Amino acid sequence: MTEAVPPPSTLIIAIPGTQETKEMSRQDVLDAIGRGEILPDNWVWSPADNDWKMVSDIPELQPAPAPAPTPSFMNGAVPTAAMSAHFPPSAGKTPAAAQPAAAVVRQPVVQPKVEGRTPALTETQLLARTQYSQPMEVKHEFPIFKVLFFISFVLATSVLGANYFLVDEPFVANLGTTSFGTVKAYAHLGAFSQPGALVIHVPPTDKLNSDNLADFLVALAKSTPLQPFNQQAFNGIGITSAWQSQFLMNGIDWQKLAEMSSATTEEKKKFEIEHLAQIDGTLLIDPRKNNSAEAQNKAWQSFVTTFVSKTN
Repeated sequence: MTEAVPPPSTLIIAIPGTQETKEMSRQDVLDAIGRGEILPDNWVWSPADNDWKMVSDIPELQPAPAPAPTPSFMNGAVPTAAMSAHFPPSAGKTPAAAQPAAAVVRQPVVQPKVEGRTPALTETQLLARTQYSQPMEVKHEFPIFKVLFFISFVLATSVLGANYFLVDEPFVANLGTTSFGTVKAYAHLGAFSQPGALVIHVPPTDKLNSDNLADFLVALAKSTPLQPFNQQAFNGIGITSAWQSQFLMNGIDWQKLAEMSSATTEEKKKFEIEHLAQIDGTLLIDPRKNNSAEAQNKAWQSFVTTFVSKTN
């Protein structure tokens, strides 16, 4: 025969309207019930059932019946209101016929918490409480992509700044002292980082034509600054227009062109078309061949169309 388990000496009482609980001795709970401080629909943890139960559902918490004179009524019946005042019926067990017409809808009871955490009601809930009560581990990964982006941004900004202050600004300032100071032209290091190469960009303009382009190239050569890091002449010069066509001339020939201010226009044209090469290395005209004046003029006109505005 299984021995009866004695009722626990302390009980856990859920405080109504809150998520908190209170531990009280069994005698204190009985006294509070007698004073009306703990009502029959209050929740109490029942170790025997491993569940929360209402006070009215736990036999050992029922108050001892006190003898009381039977009230006398006109029809000899005891009103339901008088019985409820003595001991309110437990929720969910009052027959439907005994419910008043305007019954108060009981709100779902939120399961109380012990010290901010849900009590372990079952083995599954105990495991869940153990898992979710542990502090969440926050992993702080090193923002490698942000660092790389920041470094790339700083490098790009530094390169552009160096090109502007060390190359483009002195070039534009020198060109401004010539008769072509109103023609827009820009300069930067080759690939923005090759100190031995210089790229000069001349957007198409109506200020250039077949008659003055030869003199304009001489002005570009005279305006070209030295390399910013070793103060030597550039090894190669690239000339572009509309960011498409590109012509090349080595540094020595570019310095010779800068010294041809006193040469005639025809001499300048002949030197330029014989020393300028296309991006594939092909010269505008091969000086080793006996080129006619017509061939030279055709090569020059083709070169001029690159820099002259199409609206001209």
